[in-house]
Amino acid sequence: KTFSERTGVRTFEAAAYLKRQGADTGDVKEYFKSDIESYKKQIDMISDAEIIRKSNAVSVWRESSFDGIKLIAAKAADEMLNLNEIECSYVIFPEGDAIHISARSDIHGNVQRDMERLGGGGHRNAAGAQIQGMDIEQVYNMLIEILNDPEREEQD
Repeated sequence: KTFSERTGVRTFEAAAYLKRQGADTGDVKEYFKSDIESYKKQIDMISDAEIIRKSNAVSVWRESSFDGIKLIAAKAADEMLNLNEIECSYVIFPEGDAIHISARSDIHGNVQRDMERLGGGGHRNAAGAQIQGMDIEQVYNMLIEILNDPEREEQD
């Protein structure tokens, strides 16, 4: 995240150490590049997002699963946090026999709490859930119900 989140003295000390040891930022950037097809799928996920209660972006990937879908969904959720006023983002997608949610939040949101309500977990800024026995529309409706819960905002 280019030192924009969760960075402190130790983060910069670690970066300085790695640089002194010969770490190359160009090599790191190469490592995180995507191929064009993966990037197009990420853009498709973002372009289908809807805004819920002004600060939540929700995208649903209704097409079949593909290799690397978890990583691409996570990248799409990360990218949606760059939209104005978005504090939390969610990408719902099928994989195997489960429906997955990749969730991200900025310093103002808390996706861990939302994902725990769906049986998942993670951290305040990065969390997820895997839900079995439901279809994608049922999972979507459950998430929307959580996001529209008036008590949710009181918990922040």
